[in-house]
Amino acid sequence: FALEVAGRQDGFVQQVSGGGAHTDVVENAGANLLHRIGTVKYNDIVLTVGAGASGNLYQWIAETVDGKGRIADGAVQFCDAGYKVLSRLDWYGGIISAINFPALDATSKDRAAMTVKIATERTAISKESTDKVTAIDTPRPWMANGFRLQIEGLESACRKVSRIETLTLIQSISRGETGSGRKAVIGSVTKRTLGDLVVTLPQHAAQPFYDWHNLTSEHSRFEEKNGQLTYLGSNQKSEYFTLNFTKLGLKSITIARSGADTGYSPVTVEMYVESIQFEWAR
Repeated sequence: FALEVAGRQDGFVQQVSGGGAHTDVVENAGANLLHRIGTVKYNDIVLTVGAGASGNLYQWIAETVDGKGRIADGAVQFCDAGYKVLSRLDWYGGIISAINFPALDATSKDRAAMTVKIATERTAISKESTDKVTAIDTPRPWMANGFRLQIEGLESACRKVSRIETLTLIQSISRGETGSGRKAVIGSVTKRTLGDLVVTLPQHAAQPFYDWHNLTSEHSRFEEKNGQLTYLGSNQKSEYFTLNFTKLGLKSITIARSGADTGYSPVTVEMYVESIQFEWAR
């Protein structure tokens, strides 16, 4: 699946779904059965994005995360093994409506990927052509076990974090219609929802998080911290993407105790996130 954003070739994505048209059909009552259709709408396009796209898509993601997401046209080209284009899905007036940053697990052997949803005003599908995709970089391996978490004052505990849950940004988009043809149009972002940062680590390493909890409880106010999550390549050194967290706040600490507690029982820490910034290795 070869991606284009704003007229530029933008590398490969791993999976594509959505983009189909749908509408409500109204039946008129009476002796003659008549039908009419309402506004034509389009399902969000869902892209599964690894580390093989180029800067144009990642820049669009970064702008969206920063609250400055733009509207952009784009396309997905469905290719054979020789990169000949078999079909093409174009979208018009697209805006990113959701981003899922992947769950991470130090013991996992699975590939990692982001999920990006794009709300559109219109899509179009074209069949096989003589076009051939060229000049696209080879996708880089990205695994779910490659990450580095840093939170100020909690560095030793962060090194023992074994799992990080999916972090999601959702944007509610206003929609309308225009003209006698009742053409659907994309409006503005009406609401942004940022999910919590949820991490798991062994109980014996969680004392810095307990201290943070105790400090918050003692002063009866939020003790917020900044942090950073870096997604690493398969060599555990190459830095692919980074999320910079501003004002992390502690929501809960849950200890999974067992009858034979050895100190390795998992502890789950849930933190709200005031804002994030997305960076990628250029």
